Amino acid sequence: MNKRIIGLVLLVAGVALAWWGYQESQTISKTVESQLTGELDSRTMTFYIAGAVCIVLGLVGVLRR
Repeated sequence: MNKRIIGLVLLVAGVALAWWGYQESQTISKTVESQLTGELDSRTMTFYIAGAVCIVLGLVGVLRR
């Protein structure tokens, strides 16, 4: 039961991090910067990657028996 709770916490944290990264990438300064350079900011990518890792680990924790 504890593994499922930890999995749910990781899942929620992952979604929050991914959402935070999305919000970070949608600011005017980040939008202009990504249009000029063609790349995302390293801070935004960190949120996306950390969110994806937490989502995967959370799904494994929730779906594992």
